Amino acid sequence: MAGLSRTSAPGRTGYGARPVSVDLARNRRLTETANDDTQLTPPSRSAQSGGHRLSQSQVTDQLALAHWPADQVVAVCSLAGGVGRTTLAGLFALTLAGLPYAQLHRPIALGELDPSPLSRSRTRWGVPPDLDHIAVTPVGGRVRILADIGAPADGRPVRIIDSPAGLAKTLQVAATYPASSIVLLSRPDRASLADTAAALIWLQDVQRVGRDRLTVVVNHGVGPVDPGSKAAATALGIRCRSVHRFPAHTALKPGTPLPSGRQTPRALHRVLIRLCADVYNSTVCNSAGYSSTRPTASTSSPTLPEEHSHA
Repeated sequence: MAGLSRTSAPGRTGYGARPVSVDLARNRRLTETANDDTQLTPPSRSAQSGGHRLSQSQVTDQLALAHWPADQVVAVCSLAGGVGRTTLAGLFALTLAGLPYAQLHRPIALGELDPSPLSRSRTRWGVPPDLDHIAVTPVGGRVRILADIGAPADGRPVRIIDSPAGLAKTLQVAATYPASSIVLLSRPDRASLADTAAALIWLQDVQRVGRDRLTVVVNHGVGPVDPGSKAAATALGIRCRSVHRFPAHTALKPGTPLPSGRQTPRALHRVLIRLCADVYNSTVCNSAGYSSTRPTASTSSPTLPEEHSHA
């Protein structure tokens, strides 16, 4: 493990800032940045490692060194219920909290946009009522459970929000937090994928939600795959930043507490790492024009439809 950092003397480069895997620098030209900003800025897709796909370890290393903006919001939503929205929101938060050095970085928090007396997040992960977090790693990585996602929190954590079915509430989050990212879940059948495509068009053309703010996850654990589903899922990439296939797994069956932290099955963990990296990349793009991701000072909420349906 070796690290490169910009020293205080101009024109010099020294060692000792933070540990970085040598895989991140192999076969790539090292150049000195023009300023002292240490925030990790992900390269463009064409520039990533000379045009070839980054390995899983490289993506994990980059994500572990990522500097998330303060109070960053990631809204996990779906057009209908029963798609695995609460499961994915929790796994997303647990993946970030289980990264190396996560206990030294910005806190990770998980909350529900419409919390109920019987919190779904607590039930899904078997969290006792007297605890306010999910323990992830022995060295201190944890996910806070927020009772109120809008209330100030110590450390200004990254907030993973479980939005209710439909897009009206998610649009309120997108308007309140202009640099937020949206993860939209879909079933794998062609009808659901067609609805998702229509929703993406509606979000961008009518609601003016930027393409880079949208990531789609096709959950293969909640329905059958039709002939032509793969092509339909691939076509969604035109209208969003990326499309991810979430595989079916017995560990995610309903009614039982889910695995957390490093216990996440490897097949799921690989997908979650790349999903988190894509959302982080979109966060950097979205945050470029905003000095903070705190709620905007607008005096009124945008006009929203009561429900978004493609029946």
